[in-house]
Amino acid sequence: MSNPSTKRKSENKPPVTPTKSLNNKKEVQDIKGTARKTEQRVDKAEEMIQQLESKVVELARYKRRWNLRLRGLQEREDEEVRRAVIEICQNVAPGYKDKFKDVIDSVHRLGRPNSTRSQPRDIIIQFSMRHYRDAIWKMSKNHDHLKQRLLRFKEDLTPEDREKRNRLWPLIQKAREEKKIAYFVGGRAFIDNKEIF
Repeated sequence: MSNPSTKRKSENKPPVTPTKSLNNKKEVQDIKGTARKTEQRVDKAEEMIQQLESKVVELARYKRRWNLRLRGLQEREDEEVRRAVIEICQNVAPGYKDKFKDVIDSVHRLGRPNSTRSQPRDIIIQFSMRHYRDAIWKMSKNHDHLKQRLLRFKEDLTPEDREKRNRLWPLIQKAREEKKIAYFVGGRAFIDNKEIF
C-alpha cells in the first residue's frame, strides 16, 4: 500500500525535461572548468611561493656568510664583547692585528641573559670584509689560544642549514670512521668530494 504523502510529493515535483537536464549538465561542466582553472592558479601560486621561500633562504645564507659565531666566551655583567672579540681575533690572526677594529662591524650575544643557563650565549660577529672573516675561520681551526680558553668559532648557519647538518652528521661521522674524506661546506655535506643529500 502506497503512502499518500509520498504520492503527493512525487506529484508536486516538476518533470525533468531535456532542456533542464542540458542546463544542469552545462552548469556542472562550467563548475568543473572553473575548478580546473582555480586548481591551475593555486598550483602556480604554490610554485611561486616555493621559489620565493628559496630566495629568502638563499638571501639569509648570503647575509650570514659575512658572520661567524664565537662559542665559549664567559659572560660578565659589564663586559665589552666587541673589545674581547677583537682581542681574540688578533691572537688568532696576528698578521691582521691592526685591521680588526675596522673590519669587525657588529658584535652581540644571541638571546636574552639567563642566569640558569650553564653555557654562555654564543656571540655573533659580523665582518665588513669577507677576506678577514674567512681568514679567521681558516686560522681558528686547531688554534692553541682558542683551545686553552675553550673557545670555538663556528659558521653562522640558517636554521634550515643547521637542521640539514644535524640530519647528515651521522653519515659524515660514519664516513670519517671509514677513513673517507667527509666534510661540510655551509649547509652542504660531501663524502669523497661528492655531495650527499
